[in-house]
Amino acid sequence: MFNLCSWSRLRRSNTSKHLPNEPSIFCYECHFWSKSSFIPPNMATQHAQMVHAYRHLYQEGLRAVRFSGPARYTIRDRLRRAFRKSHPGDFDANRISNTLQFLHGAARYNSLEHQVLRSLLMTWYWEDNSYQERKRMELKSKDQASKERELEIINAARDQFNHLIRMLNESMGMCLR
Repeated sequence: MFNLCSWSRLRRSNTSKHLPNEPSIFCYECHFWSKSSFIPPNMATQHAQMVHAYRHLYQEGLRAVRFSGPARYTIRDRLRRAFRKSHPGDFDANRISNTLQFLHGAARYNSLEHQVLRSLLMTWYWEDNSYQERKRMELKSKDQASKERELEIINAARDQFNHLIRMLNESMGMCLR
Protein backbone atom coordinates (compact mmCIF):
# COMPACT_ATOMS: atom_id res chain seq x y z
CA MET A 1 0.00 0.00 0.00
CA PHE A 2 1.25 3.46 -0.84
CA ASN A 3 1.62 6.16 1.77
CA LEU A 4 1.48 9.78 0.82
CA CYS A 5 4.47 10.79 2.89
CA SER A 6 6.20 9.49 5.95
CA TRP A 7 4.75 11.89 8.46
CA SER A 8 7.58 11.10 10.85
CA ARG A 9 9.84 12.78 8.31
CA LEU A 10 7.86 16.03 8.34
CA ARG A 11 9.36 18.98 10.11
CA ARG A 12 7.24 21.81 11.40
CA SER A 13 9.06 25.08 11.38
CA ASN A 14 8.17 28.49 12.80
CA THR A 15 9.80 30.20 9.86
CA SER A 16 10.05 29.31 6.23
CA LYS A 17 12.84 29.95 3.80
CA HIS A 18 10.78 32.47 1.88
CA LEU A 19 8.80 34.58 4.32
CA PRO A 20 9.97 35.32 7.87
CA ASN A 21 7.67 34.39 10.77
CA GLU A 22 5.41 32.28 8.58
CA PRO A 23 4.75 28.79 9.90
CA SER A 24 5.35 26.04 7.39
CA ILE A 25 5.78 22.30 7.06
CA PHE A 26 8.63 20.65 5.18
CA CYS A 27 8.50 17.10 3.88
CA TYR A 28 11.94 15.54 3.53
CA GLU A 29 10.55 12.85 1.22
CA CYS A 30 9.06 15.28 -1.32
CA HIS A 31 11.38 18.19 -0.59
CA PHE A 32 8.36 20.46 -0.50
CA TRP A 33 7.50 23.37 1.80
CA SER A 34 3.84 23.83 2.65
CA LYS A 35 2.94 27.24 3.99
CA SER A 36 0.18 27.08 6.57
CA SER A 37 -0.07 30.63 7.90
CA PHE A 38 -3.63 31.15 6.72
CA ILE A 39 -4.81 27.83 8.16
CA PRO A 40 -5.81 27.21 11.78
CA PRO A 41 -3.29 25.02 13.63
CA ASN A 42 -5.66 22.05 13.93
CA MET A 43 -6.21 22.01 10.15
CA ALA A 44 -2.57 22.51 9.18
CA THR A 45 -1.87 18.79 9.08
CA GLN A 46 -4.91 18.11 6.91
CA HIS A 47 -3.86 20.91 4.56
CA ALA A 48 -0.36 19.46 4.37
CA GLN A 49 -1.84 16.04 3.58
CA MET A 50 -3.89 17.53 0.76
CA VAL A 51 -0.88 19.36 -0.66
CA HIS A 52 1.20 16.19 -0.54
CA ALA A 53 -1.62 14.15 -2.07
CA TYR A 54 -1.83 16.62 -4.96
CA ARG A 55 1.90 16.53 -5.46
CA HIS A 56 2.14 12.73 -5.38
CA LEU A 57 -0.86 12.27 -7.69
CA TYR A 58 0.61 14.73 -10.15
CA GLN A 59 4.04 13.07 -10.11
CA GLU A 60 2.63 9.56 -10.53
CA GLY A 61 0.25 10.78 -13.22
CA LEU A 62 3.11 12.27 -15.20
CA ARG A 63 5.08 9.04 -14.87
CA ALA A 64 2.03 7.01 -15.92
CA VAL A 65 1.60 8.94 -19.18
CA ARG A 66 5.38 9.08 -19.62
CA PHE A 67 5.30 12.88 -19.80
CA SER A 68 3.49 12.85 -23.14
CA GLY A 69 2.15 16.10 -24.54
CA PRO A 70 -1.60 16.42 -24.29
CA ALA A 71 -1.99 13.89 -21.46
CA ARG A 72 0.22 15.75 -19.01
CA TYR A 73 -1.79 18.94 -19.41
CA THR A 74 -5.05 17.06 -19.06
CA ILE A 75 -3.82 15.49 -15.81
CA ARG A 76 -2.71 18.87 -14.51
CA ASP A 77 -6.00 20.57 -15.34
CA ARG A 78 -8.15 17.73 -13.96
CA LEU A 79 -6.16 17.59 -10.70
CA ARG A 80 -6.36 21.34 -10.24
CA ARG A 81 -10.08 21.34 -10.86
CA ALA A 82 -10.66 18.39 -8.53
CA PHE A 83 -8.65 19.84 -5.64
CA ARG A 84 -10.08 23.34 -6.01
CA LYS A 85 -13.71 22.27 -6.22
CA SER A 86 -13.72 19.49 -3.63
CA HIS A 87 -14.43 20.06 0.04
CA PRO A 88 -11.56 19.30 2.47
CA GLY A 89 -13.89 16.94 4.34
CA ASP A 90 -14.07 14.72 1.25
CA PHE A 91 -10.36 13.92 1.49
CA ASP A 92 -9.83 10.16 1.91
CA ALA A 93 -6.26 8.92 2.25
CA ASN A 94 -7.20 5.32 1.35
CA ARG A 95 -8.74 6.40 -1.95
CA ILE A 96 -5.68 8.51 -2.72
CA SER A 97 -3.45 5.56 -1.88
CA ASN A 98 -5.43 3.24 -4.18
CA THR A 99 -5.29 5.81 -6.96
CA LEU A 100 -1.53 6.16 -6.51
CA GLN A 101 -1.18 2.40 -6.72
CA PHE A 102 -3.25 2.39 -9.95
CA LEU A 103 -1.09 5.17 -11.44
CA HIS A 104 2.08 3.37 -10.37
CA GLY A 105 0.90 0.23 -12.15
CA ALA A 106 0.13 2.29 -15.25
CA ALA A 107 3.59 3.84 -15.13
CA ARG A 108 5.51 0.65 -14.54
CA TYR A 109 3.98 -1.62 -17.15
CA ASN A 110 2.19 -1.16 -20.43
CA SER A 111 -0.76 -3.00 -18.94
CA LEU A 112 -4.50 -2.69 -18.57
CA GLU A 113 -4.08 0.23 -16.15
CA HIS A 114 -2.04 2.12 -18.72
CA GLN A 115 -4.61 1.50 -21.47
CA VAL A 116 -7.50 2.55 -19.22
CA LEU A 117 -5.67 5.72 -18.19
CA ARG A 118 -4.83 6.59 -21.81
CA SER A 119 -8.45 6.13 -22.85
CA LEU A 120 -9.72 8.26 -19.98
CA LEU A 121 -7.26 11.03 -20.69
CA MET A 122 -8.02 11.03 -24.41
CA THR A 123 -11.73 11.25 -23.70
CA TRP A 124 -11.23 14.08 -21.21
CA TYR A 125 -8.92 15.87 -23.64
CA TRP A 126 -11.57 15.89 -26.39
CA GLU A 127 -14.26 16.98 -23.93
CA ASP A 128 -12.37 20.21 -23.48
CA ASN A 129 -14.14 23.52 -24.10
CA SER A 130 -12.39 24.14 -27.40
CA TYR A 131 -13.84 20.93 -28.80
CA GLN A 132 -17.29 21.81 -27.47
CA GLU A 133 -17.10 25.22 -29.13
CA ARG A 134 -16.25 23.61 -32.46
CA LYS A 135 -19.18 21.23 -32.11
CA ARG A 136 -21.49 24.16 -31.34
CA MET A 137 -20.28 25.95 -34.44
CA GLU A 138 -21.00 22.86 -36.55
CA LEU A 139 -24.41 22.48 -34.98
CA LYS A 140 -25.41 26.05 -35.84
CA SER A 141 -25.75 25.15 -39.50
CA LYS A 142 -28.32 22.39 -38.83
CA ASP A 143 -32.02 22.80 -38.15
CA GLN A 144 -33.31 22.99 -34.57
CA ALA A 145 -34.71 19.44 -34.33
CA SER A 146 -31.51 17.75 -35.47
CA LYS A 147 -29.42 19.97 -33.15
CA GLU A 148 -31.52 18.99 -30.14
CA ARG A 149 -31.34 15.32 -31.05
CA GLU A 150 -27.57 15.45 -31.47
CA LEU A 151 -27.12 17.23 -28.14
CA GLU A 152 -29.27 14.56 -26.46
CA ILE A 153 -27.02 11.86 -27.90
CA ILE A 154 -23.86 13.66 -26.76
CA ASN A 155 -25.27 14.18 -23.25
CA ALA A 156 -26.41 10.54 -23.03
CA ALA A 157 -22.93 9.32 -24.00
CA ARG A 158 -21.34 11.68 -21.48
CA ASP A 159 -23.71 10.46 -18.74
CA GLN A 160 -22.83 6.83 -19.47
CA PHE A 161 -19.12 7.67 -19.41
CA ASN A 162 -19.44 9.49 -16.06
CA HIS A 163 -21.45 6.58 -14.64
CA LEU A 164 -18.72 4.18 -15.74
CA ILE A 165 -16.10 6.30 -13.96
CA ARG A 166 -18.21 6.42 -10.78
CA MET A 167 -18.59 2.63 -10.81
CA LEU A 168 -14.86 2.15 -11.44
CA ASN A 169 -14.05 4.43 -8.52
CA GLU A 170 -16.55 2.69 -6.27
CA SER A 171 -15.43 -0.84 -7.08
CA MET A 172 -11.69 -0.15 -6.84
CA GLY A 173 -11.81 2.49 -4.09
CA MET A 174 -10.14 5.14 -6.23
CA CYS A 175 -10.76 8.81 -6.90
CA LEU A 176 -10.48 9.30 -10.65
CA ARG A 177 -12.39 12.37 -11.84
